[in-house]
Formats: sequence, C-alpha cells, structure tokens
Amino acid sequence: MKKPWLTPNNGIWYKLWEERGPDGRPERKKESLRDESGKLFRVVYNSKGEATNRDDAVVLLDRSLKMNGEKVSSKTPMAQAIIKARKRWETQAKPLKPETIRSYIKDISLLAKFLPPYVEDITEDHIIDIGHNLGEYLKKDLKPISRIDYLKSLSAFFVALVKERTLTKNPVIGYGLSAEGKIVEPFIEKQILDLIEGAKGAQSQYNVFPYYTLLMVALQMGMRLMEYVHFRWQHIDWKNQQYNIFQDSTFDPKYSKARTIYIPKISFELLKKIRQNEGHVFLKPTGKPLDAHLNRDFLDDIFKASGIKLTENQDKDLHQFRKTFASWRLACGQPPYRLMYDLGHSSMDTLLKHYANRVSNPSKRMMEIFGDFR
Repeated sequence: MKKPWLTPNNGIWYKLWEERGPDGRPERKKESLRDESGKLFRVVYNSKGEATNRDDAVVLLDRSLKMNGEKVSSKTPMAQAIIKARKRWETQAKPLKPETIRSYIKDISLLAKFLPPYVEDITEDHIIDIGHNLGEYLKKDLKPISRIDYLKSLSAFFVALVKERTLTKNPVIGYGLSAEGKIVEPFIEKQILDLIEGAKGAQSQYNVFPYYTLLMVALQMGMRLMEYVHFRWQHIDWKNQQYNIFQDSTFDPKYSKARTIYIPKISFELLKKIRQNEGHVFLKPTGKPLDAHLNRDFLDDIFKASGIKLTENQDKDLHQFRKTFASWRLACGQPPYRLMYDLGHSSMDTLLKHYANRVSNPSKRMMEIFGDFR
C-alpha cells in the first residue's frame, strides 16, 4: 500500500492513505491534519495561490505517523535515493554514459532542496510546483526548454527508483513534458481588469465587433475555441439562462461532449442587448461566421488595447481564458465535479492537478465575474 501523503483542500491540509477494504481492494481514507493544540492546520498561500507551508505540514504528518506507530525512518532520504539511482544507471543492461549520469545527479541535487526530504513523499503537486517556480527558486531567467531539461532529469531519476522498487510510480508522468514546458498560469486580477477595459476600448474604437461581450463570455463560460465559433442564438435557453452544446450537422464538440452551461448574469445581459432569433452569435464584420482564426482576427485587438504583459506560461488565445475561468471558478468555490461538467472534461484528475490552487482569495470584483455559477 502507498505511504500516507498530503493534499490541500478548501484551505486545509489533509492526510490521505489507503487501507484494504472488506473485499480486499484498497480504499482511500482522508483525515484533516491538526497541529499540536488540536486545531486544523490551514494552508498558507502566497500571491500566486501556491501553498507555502507544505514543509510544516510534512513535519506534522511525520509526527502523526510516529504516533500511529509507523516508522518514518523506513522512507528513503534524497541522498540515499540518488546513490540508488546512480548505481542503477551504471549497472543496468545498457549503462548510461558517465557524463549523462553526472548531468542528472547535478540537476537532481540542485532540485532536491525544493522537494520533500523523502522520495516517497514527492507527488505530482511537487513536480508542478517545481515546473512553475523553478526560475524563481534558482534566481534564473529560465527558458521553457531549460525547465524541461531539469524535469527530464527528475523523470529519469524516478524511473530508476521505480525499477529499484523504491517507488511505485514516476510523479513526473502527470506533468506532461511534451506540452512545451508550459503549465497553467491563469490571468491575475489586474490582467483581467485591464483586459475588460481593453475590450471596451476596442469596441469603442473599431465598432465592428462585440469585443466586450466576447471577452465576458470567454471569462464566464470557459468554452473551447470552436464552441465560440459555433455559438448559436437558437441554442440559448433564454428562459433558464443557459446554453446547450451538442452535436449537429455542422459541429461536433470535442469528445462529443454534449452539455448545458449556465450563462452568468453579466454575460446574459450583454447577450440580451444584441439578441437575434437565429444564426451565429459572433460574426465577422462581413456578416460571415467566425472561423478558427478568431484568436488572431479579434482577440488580438483586445490584447493590444489592454496593453497587458504576458508571462512565458500565458498565451494570447481563448484557451488561456479557459484556464483562467477554471482556476478562478475553483477559487470562488464551485464544486469540482460541477466545473468538470461545465468544461467538458471526462474526469477530475486534470482539473484538480492543473487548475486547483492557482489563485486564491478572490476579491469582490472577481467573485462578481467568476462566483456566479450553479
């Protein structure tokens, strides 16, 4: 069975573990972590929405394990794990080159100070944190490819430990190394407010497209690119304030995920102002439907008018708004299972792994935008 591990949820640290059920299958158990006085041990977030007191939580977890009779010393310290991995690389059927081993060990030793002291405690959350904050930790301006090189060294390290039976899985697998080194970094509040003003400015300047309406729908509904392209008036349920996404002769949602999405009040009122009986909601100035170039043709105008600066992990496209929507919705308290449905995801794993705890402590204005859900 797995060693107990930590996870943050709704501002509280929780201890999770597995036990054999009556049928012999593993059952996951969950218990809130408490400090020495018995009070709930709360998660402390920084301005980026990242947990900063995980090390303190690890100490409390280790203490609770000792109280329960588990030997924490049975875990493998990072230094010992590096020795195991090096031995594996040197003696496996096809040994690695000495310079490759030295490079791996150099990278892993550098990253070890930002990871839990025992390799069994390292989770996908830690890997995401490394991928997100590595430049800040190392005080370097890292390019995406450099960040990926560090993560590849970690992955090789964990693979060796899995083969040595020290670990049961490689926690880097869930990170997605093929995704050009980018992880989810939603727009922060200032960027969102600047984009809103930029959309209003673009609408006033060009007066050929409902920029502000598109922006608010993107922020509040979090749909996919082609779902905006095929956004139809006749699919809006005006009575129940919702939009129906389904397969028809002209459109097939990704994974054929038909679903009904609630339209938040701000977006609903904006749509009512330009309401038509049928046809596409968003059209080109020529009257023709939009296409996959929506990002280039109209979203660029909003970004130019807003003047916001993007980080290396942010993109100038509608998928960036989808990431922002999901992250802020979770921060505003929407139940994950409901958000999973709204996004058209097939499971909560991706949602919680990539979007949870990206932002926190939403202001009144952010609650107005992202806190309006069913």
